[in-house]
Amino acid sequence: VTLNGINAPRHFLVRVEEPVEHEFVDCFSSGKMRSQEEAIDFLLGVSDASDVGASASEEDRGKIRRILATTITPQEVYGRMLRNLAFALRSTSVTYASKKSEGLILLAMRALDEWVDERNSRDEN
Repeated sequence: VTLNGINAPRHFLVRVEEPVEHEFVDCFSSGKMRSQEEAIDFLLGVSDASDVGASASEEDRGKIRRILATTITPQEVYGRMLRNLAFALRSTSVTYASKKSEGLILLAMRALDEWVDERNSRDEN
């Protein structure tokens, strides 16, 4: 099974390449499987197929199709997870433990950024 992360707006999906082509796993909806059209409708906020014409232009649908066709690297997935964790901690009441955890997450994010920068500069040379 080949899986690829998709950095969708305000959401994270995993595209399943094999054995079923272009099916998406919705990581924030209990792993619900979505077809490409269902994923597009969901990301555009369309509640059901009858709303498609009224709620989303073909231009908007095309933008989402391009996003769904673009995968992100494992490092980008990791970075997104860290940002989501930091956001979640900021959304909770501040305690000593959450402040410490946020500091560790920010440190990990900085290390990831440095690693990506170093790798990119090596690739350019």
